[in-house]
Amino acid sequence: MEATQVIMANGGIEDFVREEAARYSLTVLEFTEGQSLAVYTDGCDANNDISLMSLYTAAVDACEKWLRLVVIAELLEQQKKSNAFVSLQLPNRRLNVEASTNNSRVDVFEAQSNADKMYTPIGEMSTFAYLAITQIKNNPVMLLYNFFGDCIEQIHNILAMLDEYRLEDVGIQDPLGLHKFDYLWSGVCHFFEEAKVV
Repeated sequence: MEATQVIMANGGIEDFVREEAARYSLTVLEFTEGQSLAVYTDGCDANNDISLMSLYTAAVDACEKWLRLVVIAELLEQQKKSNAFVSLQLPNRRLNVEASTNNSRVDVFEAQSNADKMYTPIGEMSTFAYLAITQIKNNPVMLLYNFFGDCIEQIHNILAMLDEYRLEDVGIQDPLGLHKFDYLWSGVCHFFEEAKVV
């Protein structure tokens, strides 16, 4: 059996979050390992792009559902907290997930203590969420960002082979607009590597 780092005091909650990570990862894998291409050079393929966007939306939804479990687990684990959040930067959107024990609506992002707010290459989150994202192996968020990194590397390789700098000049199709976040992805690779995921 693989050794795992304990990130939550309640083993039952941690086991549940890990099991759900595996379950939601299946949806992300349908996107990352499916037949629809995120980067291609054979001219625009509307059917591919429609399929890709549908799978991408399902993958983002899976990440959101898993992150919702993470922020709820955070509130259960750290009962003195009244709110928890994660805000991730994605190629064509920002994914905000929050939970609160207050009955009244509060801006969770503003209410979060600065001492517990981390600014990372993938977005803003609490230390608890950071540990869940970086220490639970092959969770949906990690899989999605690793895929983005692979696509950016693919774009770089195609451009280097053709000695070009602009996608449009060589007919590279990038329906998700990943090339617009090139500056971000270089930090993302190091983000997961440095966390030493177990």
